Amino acid sequence: MQIILSSVLEYCGGVKRALRMADEQLDSVHDRPVYSLGQLIHNRIVTDEFERRGLVAINAPSEGEGGVLVVRAHGMTDAEKRDFLSAGYSLVDATCPVVTHNLAMIRKYASDHQILVIGEKGHAEVNSMMGIDGSCPTLLSSPADVALLARDGSYAAFVQTTFEEEKWQEIRKALQPFRVVFVNHICPASTARRKAVVELAEKCDALIVIGGRNSANTQALASLAKQTKPSLVVYSIESEKDVTDEMRRFPRVGLATGASTAHETLLAVRDALSHS
Repeated sequence: MQIILSSVLEYCGGVKRALRMADEQLDSVHDRPVYSLGQLIHNRIVTDEFERRGLVAINAPSEGEGGVLVVRAHGMTDAEKRDFLSAGYSLVDATCPVVTHNLAMIRKYASDHQILVIGEKGHAEVNSMMGIDGSCPTLLSSPADVALLARDGSYAAFVQTTFEEEKWQEIRKALQPFRVVFVNHICPASTARRKAVVELAEKCDALIVIGGRNSANTQALASLAKQTKPSLVVYSIESEKDVTDEMRRFPRVGLATGASTAHETLLAVRDALSHS
């Protein structure tokens, strides 16, 4: 069996930064509890280790007792920020710089445009984009949602940085008859990762995508690989514990990782595939 690695692997820059900042807080803060706003990243292996070290994931101030709150890479809403500060928490903002810029641009454009947020309903980054005070955004998750817009509006559109490229282009096309400023783009790192999976799919008989089961970008990679090559057998796993004998029967197996997957996990999966 030949194991072929994707050309884009490991953490994205925003995830690396969030992990580093959480790590620094756990090392330096000893007199107050340290929390994260929701799951720090979509990787159960990593978050379990952070929890062992003392990082507690909470979603509201009442779930903790005050302390340091690490804001994950997806950011937070204005209401969440007010609530946590009012409850006496100190915020450590690990929001991805790309997301931070996009949130700032929503504030800027909201003064004279109707804001459109293009992304998956309920995704943490989308929630942050929808939660800017005074922006009154409209969420578009599919081309069908565009039919709800008024034709005479002046719109500014912001896309979730990890949104699926194909869906993004379909919605952009549906918005062509409208007066729209497209302010941002899908994150280049996310685009590069997906392009690498497309290239990898063509070289393999089976492809294994490694990442958290609740990671939207990991599931999108698996779906993209299958779309690229319908005959391809695609597996989505979290760790080497999920490797099976069935995966070892293919002549060429590709390995790809989500944006929140550690290099150590990749190596462990590769080793598990190599040993029956």
